[in-house]
Amino acid sequence: MDVRKCKICKEKFKPRFSTLQATCLNPDCIIEYAKQVNEKTQKTEMKRRKSELMTLAEWKKKLQAIFNKYIRTRDANKPCISCGKALKGKFDAGHYYSVGSTPNLRFNEMNVHGQCVTCNQFRHGNLLAYREGLINRIGLASVEQLDVDKTIEKRYTIPEIQALISHYKTKIEHVHPGTNRGDSKTPKAKKSTAKK
Repeated sequence: MDVRKCKICKEKFKPRFSTLQATCLNPDCIIEYAKQVNEKTQKTEMKRRKSELMTLAEWKKKLQAIFNKYIRTRDANKPCISCGKALKGKFDAGHYYSVGSTPNLRFNEMNVHGQCVTCNQFRHGNLLAYREGLINRIGLASVEQLDVDKTIEKRYTIPEIQALISHYKTKIEHVHPGTNRGDSKTPKAKKSTAKK
């Protein structure tokens, strides 16, 4: 058997019982490792229980945070959708159709774009300029489709929200800031041909 490093004391040892043996035979190391495994198991179980007890509103709030992070990542190198100023530092994921009046478009990528704090919060979305910026960014046909979609009712279920959370976490990992038009046609990353 190969020599391994104890996960607790970091001393090298030869496993005696199994190739999966994680610690040396020092009783303190064995006890400490067992505690760590137990704590990790308890944390995982607690996380699972908390997610089972979350309400629909709590799931929406969690998805909103992840979705907004995706929008900020996607639009990081683009100007404000409304005023055209560079988005530096903190900026919002501004909704063209607000979440309160049109919850069915809350997680629609064409409805949400990087917006400076001034336009989104102090100019109440700066909607006239937003519409002009939206037409320039995604095209008139897509804006007109948003106008139609706002009338279609959509109620999310917890499993749908969980799927969207997973979807946007993956998109955050793969997005290249500033390359997406604002719709779901995200360009795929080019594979590196260089040898490692």
